[in-house]
Amino acid sequence: ALPETEQVDRVSNAMTDAGVAIGGFGLLPVESSALVSELAEKVFAGKGRKSRWALLVGQHETGGLRQVVVKDGNLALTRLTPTSDAGPSGPGWVEDAVREFKATTNYISRFGYSPEDGLDVVIICGDIEKQFFKPSEMGVSHFQCLNLNEAMRHIGVKASGNEKNNFADALHAAWISKNGRLKLPVRVPSLHRVMAPRLAAGIGSLILALGVVGFTGLSVESYIGYSKTQGEIAQKQNQKSLQEREYERETAEFDKLPIQPAVVRSAMAVKEMLELNTVNLAPILARLKAAMGGDIHLEELSFVHEAAEALSDNPNGSSAMRFGVMQQSNPRGTVKISFAFSMPDNTLLEQKVKRAEQLLEGLKAQFPEYKVSITSQFGGFSREGSRTGGIGDVGGGGGGNAKDLAQFQMEGAPF
Repeated sequence: ALPETEQVDRVSNAMTDAGVAIGGFGLLPVESSALVSELAEKVFAGKGRKSRWALLVGQHETGGLRQVVVKDGNLALTRLTPTSDAGPSGPGWVEDAVREFKATTNYISRFGYSPEDGLDVVIICGDIEKQFFKPSEMGVSHFQCLNLNEAMRHIGVKASGNEKNNFADALHAAWISKNGRLKLPVRVPSLHRVMAPRLAAGIGSLILALGVVGFTGLSVESYIGYSKTQGEIAQKQNQKSLQEREYERETAEFDKLPIQPAVVRSAMAVKEMLELNTVNLAPILARLKAAMGGDIHLEELSFVHEAAEALSDNPNGSSAMRFGVMQQSNPRGTVKISFAFSMPDNTLLEQKVKRAEQLLEGLKAQFPEYKVSITSQFGGFSREGSRTGGIGDVGGGGGGNAKDLAQFQMEGAPF
């Protein structure tokens, strides 16, 4: 930390009044040591052997001639001498600068400088002051006077209008600003109290600016997406309009037909319904005849076709639908066949019952997908073995002229 002095207080007060962000506090000789080496390399490149020593001379606007000496790139000496009565410019200033330069060479000789090491000298002055310097009187290997614009260009900073400026303050400031960071930052309590809040405010402003940029980017992206969606909607609407016009043209063509498409569709639906609701009895009767054989006389036969629920509830439809649900189990309904048969009168009752049971098993084999049952057995026999009528009867159990019949019932899907 640097102790509080009158000059430091002046700097702190000036920074407070300026209201600008403060990046740090450094001392000029230390921060400008690299500037001396940079200028010496750029100005005297290709002019013989490289010197180990380099010197930068410049006048400060606040008064005082600043000299910064480096050896092998390291700070060796700095001198700040007050301005004489001759003033900060003109021939009198040149005489003071030459005199102080020679005093500096005497100082650095005590630190091991010798003419054999080589000394590069750069003086920052105006174009008027350049005319009064005589390189032959300087006694060094390399000597060059630069105005402020020329020095700025050597360090990569553009400047103009400073040809007559005899002060080097702007050069030191440009060098530190170009590097972006201090070589040896110094903490000053009074200045830090001003610097910290402004630094935080600057960081906050940067974050806010980045947030605004991000929000703007999202807004632009959202707008682009919105515009794209609007374009797609407009395109779909155009396609819809084209398809509606095409549909109207096609509909107009159908109106010219002698029979309207709706009538054709209704007729086809009725045809399909009738096909689904029509049963071919030939296959069923063929199987039934094969199962009965030649010893049975068919007395009665009845046939009932019950339409499926979908056809019953929606007789005009062609699909097996009920309440909007497909009915896939039995779309053609159910066939119920009832028949009765007799056997010769001289056949014993036990043989008739046995023949009916054989026929039941035969029908189940011929119609595996049907439900087959005996609704009435010969002689009034039940499946549990009880009967009505007299023992030893050969014919029917009721007497008289009534025939003794066995009645069957079959139920299943149409073929």
